[in-house]
Amino acid sequence: MKAAAVEETDKATEITKNGKALITVTADARWSKRSYKNNYSSLAGSSSSMEQAAIVEGFKKSEEYNLIYSKLIADGDSSTYKNILESRPYPNIIVQKIECSNHLMRNFNGKNIMLCKDKSIPLNQQKLLNSERINRLRIAVRAAVRFRRAQNYLFTEKVKNLHKDIMNIPKHVFGDHSDCEDYYCSPEKKLEIDNVPNIRELMASLISNASALAYHAQSLIYKLNKNRAEQLNSVIAKYVGGKRINYALKNSYALRCYAAVVAFNTGTPIYTLYKTISKKSPSAAVKKLEDCKRKANNKRKLWKAKRRLNFVKENIDYGESCQKPDMTND
Repeated sequence: MKAAAVEETDKATEITKNGKALITVTADARWSKRSYKNNYSSLAGSSSSMEQAAIVEGFKKSEEYNLIYSKLIADGDSSTYKNILESRPYPNIIVQKIECSNHLMRNFNGKNIMLCKDKSIPLNQQKLLNSERINRLRIAVRAAVRFRRAQNYLFTEKVKNLHKDIMNIPKHVFGDHSDCEDYYCSPEKKLEIDNVPNIRELMASLISNASALAYHAQSLIYKLNKNRAEQLNSVIAKYVGGKRINYALKNSYALRCYAAVVAFNTGTPIYTLYKTISKKSPSAAVKKLEDCKRKANNKRKLWKAKRRLNFVKENIDYGESCQKPDMTND
């Protein structure tokens, strides 16, 4: 930890008068054992409260390593940020939260998909919200973020313009191009049929979803995510057996996390641990084994699966679509 803190201090672009580095951190927590939402047997307390307590403690201890976590990259699924502000880890500095851009887009797309099942919206309006238009909503937001980030304007001006673009996207997708910018609205699109007057209830819900996303326009301009934390969690899950066994009760969970960190940071965990403990290099067989694993991982990163459209078939034997007897309620 001390070596990592020194490295972060050397690379920091902002330093306080006391010589402490202002850095951006990514925060995410995980359970040592899978709970399935009904059995939190790994430790006492709810999952959200444990996550908040652990992260707040990490912020309070950062100054021991001459660091100040001035920006926090996290998702909006918990009240962790609220607890950080209430704990006031730094007397003269307010921690700024940056929402994970991947979570923002996933939530926005998920809310739009759920509108297809909303009973308060008339069926004829729901049919207009097909998969093509849902994709267009997401793609339009991505295009707006990309364009505004590339502009040579003040940051506040970028955020303001992006907020305006996101609020206009639902009308753009459904044919109303009266307020569209030229950079993402082609002349061919402006010839579309204007469906906005016919979808009053649906448009109100879409604008509500867009408003929730536009509220985080500043985070979208930053375009940061929690991918590194998610990747580390996946490595830890492998070292703890997929969270099937509660290693926390045997005090071996921390050791497994340390091993996962070594594997995540170095890519050669066996070589690193062997050389650290024995003060000499391992055999050629170990080096060859880890070299083969590293090459296989690099090939896996370069390969991209072809995108396929999967049409989910309803199961007539199980679930809500199962066959029912032709009987009356009596």
